[in-house]
Amino acid sequence: MDSFGLQMKSLVIFLIAILCLSSCGKDEIVIDSTADDWKLLTASKGASPKLRLFDMPAAEVISEDVYFDNNNESLSNEITKIKAGLGEIYLIIPSEFKIVTIDESTFVKVAEYDFSAEGFRPVDVCIMANGTHAYVAHGNTNHYSLLDIRNHAIARHDTLSGVPVSIATIGNLVFTANQKNNSLSVIDSREFGEQYTISTPKAPTFIDFSNEGNYLVLVSLGSGKTGDTTQEKSKAMVSFYDVLTGELVTERDLSAGSVNSLSEVPRGLLTALNYWAFIPIGDALLRLDLSRRKVLEVVSNNNYDDIVYNRKTQDLLLIRNAAGFTKIISSNQETGVEVASQSIPGEISAFLPL
Repeated sequence: MDSFGLQMKSLVIFLIAILCLSSCGKDEIVIDSTADDWKLLTASKGASPKLRLFDMPAAEVISEDVYFDNNNESLSNEITKIKAGLGEIYLIIPSEFKIVTIDESTFVKVAEYDFSAEGFRPVDVCIMANGTHAYVAHGNTNHYSLLDIRNHAIARHDTLSGVPVSIATIGNLVFTANQKNNSLSVIDSREFGEQYTISTPKAPTFIDFSNEGNYLVLVSLGSGKTGDTTQEKSKAMVSFYDVLTGELVTERDLSAGSVNSLSEVPRGLLTALNYWAFIPIGDALLRLDLSRRKVLEVVSNNNYDDIVYNRKTQDLLLIRNAAGFTKIISSNQETGVEVASQSIPGEISAFLPL
């Protein structure tokens, strides 16, 4: 082989080696161990809240106030709930009669829905899957509001048979839990307005849905647990209703193990993606079998203040506020067993995994 041929052969071998190295590099990126990293957005308790952003699971502070950093203004009053949907984060601020939305990626303020003219205090919001509207429950009136989230405007208000404390949607249907009236209101988004109500146990509070979407799961606190100490206490209950007909399928009280449903107060409800529902109550976390709908057991003997689902890690995410700090707990979505925890300074009023 002449010298030119040897040079060409060497060049070809060199190029093949470069391609192989490049290919190996791409494979390494795909299996990057940082894929388990996620972010946590928290709102500090009290007036002048800070919206802190943490890098998890290390709990390292990315920003002490991501809202101020990206908007050059501060929030003035306590955020009681944080929801996310369709690329926006909803900050619910009842004491200011408003909801502020920020971009989920940049945290820049997108819109402000102001209900102060009506005196409505928003307590919860649900975003419709069609991406055009959201519904707001107001905790001081028997009204709810429809938001046009494409144009960031309040479309209209309408009345309910009771005062709602929470709101949730599935398909074209919207449900509110009317705590003082012991009822669920059913709204059809295609027709607008309350279509009918469903009688419930005392103080219905938390709503979620079964994995297939055919059952509404409701947790009711029981009487004598919402501030009126003159009322005789009744048991905390979990109920299943047919989503389409509103008929009661089954229900049971939340007593299990050391948990006494007559005295304990549920603090949340989460239906995970694997036919289990979890309910923090008293000093315990209960697990409910959604497929059989009556099998209930204690899976943790710890106190939790709230529970949400972390889609990034596919875990349960719970919080426990203590004096001067908050514990962030990740638990297995099937067993409910704690798998990791971190403490962050200060107490929080709302949180959202990102």
